[in-house]
Amino acid sequence: MILKNKWTITSVLSLLGILGLSACGSRLPECTDRLGCVTVGPDEPIELGVLQTLSGNMAPVGNTQLNSIELAIQQRGAELLGHPLVLHQQDELCSEEGGGNGALKLAANPQIIAVWGTTCSNAATQASQILSKAGRVMVSATNTAPSLTSIGSKAASDWYVGYFRTAYNGAKAGKVAAQFAIEELRVKRAATLNDGDAFTQGLSQSFEEAFSELGGEVVLRGAVNKGDRNMKPILRSIAASQSQILFMPLFPAEATELLHQLRQMPDLSNLILMTGDSLQSDRVLRAIGEDGVGLYFVTFSWPDQEALAELDQAYESEYGYPPEHPYYSFAYDAANIVLEAIATVAVRSPNGTLQIGRQALRDALYQTSDFPGVTGSLSCDRFGDCASGQFSILQLNDPAAGLEGLNANRVYLYQPNP
Repeated sequence: MILKNKWTITSVLSLLGILGLSACGSRLPECTDRLGCVTVGPDEPIELGVLQTLSGNMAPVGNTQLNSIELAIQQRGAELLGHPLVLHQQDELCSEEGGGNGALKLAANPQIIAVWGTTCSNAATQASQILSKAGRVMVSATNTAPSLTSIGSKAASDWYVGYFRTAYNGAKAGKVAAQFAIEELRVKRAATLNDGDAFTQGLSQSFEEAFSELGGEVVLRGAVNKGDRNMKPILRSIAASQSQILFMPLFPAEATELLHQLRQMPDLSNLILMTGDSLQSDRVLRAIGEDGVGLYFVTFSWPDQEALAELDQAYESEYGYPPEHPYYSFAYDAANIVLEAIATVAVRSPNGTLQIGRQALRDALYQTSDFPGVTGSLSCDRFGDCASGQFSILQLNDPAAGLEGLNANRVYLYQPNP
């Protein structure tokens, strides 16, 4: 009887020891991350934010971004490290105020570890500052304004730590456009046109600086307002300037009006026109129509066409229609570098609980190197620029052929020195 009691006590003590070890094994280490940690319970989702233009004129681009992010998530079985992935969406309305408001709402949720956005560069100027101060990371696939990262290897005016982009830096695109104008088109006098947006201003400024450095003269630096419909006053000024080329990286609504009215002015019939890639969609090309014939586009060039074709097929298979805008591939890459970074830094306990350090996640993204993306090999610098630097100049000859026809008509390829 005494022996039985001894075995009973021993068994109980052994069981308590095992339970104690199990409990210790399920504990996560104390969070020492400078910005704090997000803890995800064993049955809880990993929460992520989406801050895109989901309504208004730029909604087709923003919704294409959202689709691409969701596609990347679905291809992972909608989970990461055994946890479902949940997206919280906010509409940034393609405006500075909208970006700020959306960022505040996402930052108010302490479980959101990263945000994909914004669509518009203008919306990122406030959003990146808010999310940076909140210890989050934000990765954009469409922001190209140079001011958001760096200009001339120095931090630009709207740069904030924790902001990244898989889209290219517009300063590079502006230089390529100027180089093409000077060396291939042989023009010496240029006019530029922006609408005050960070994207259009930044791209115009980078073109102006490069054009002047290459020996050209910028004879007019013009501007329109968002929503303008009467373009005749600025068009008359462009005619009076005797410029040979107009660099006009405007958004669709203003660009369409400008082109329609410009074609009605005989004294501008020989003006060469060049824009950025905000007009690259079937919908916009249909709206421009024959008035866009001859228009040059400076745009990113995808080095791996086979990988892009496979993504095209996957996108159309998932949604039943082709992607609206070529930026969708940048969003797909943005989704994957964030998910890979989370998987790299997350600490997992035996019961499935995750601990994700906010600073650790930032560090992992800054350390991204030679990531095999659809848009090329991605390596993020200290300012958050991750894209490679290959660009094309396309020319619109047949609006009826749409985006596919435009992309097939490349007239110039710029490849950076290795």
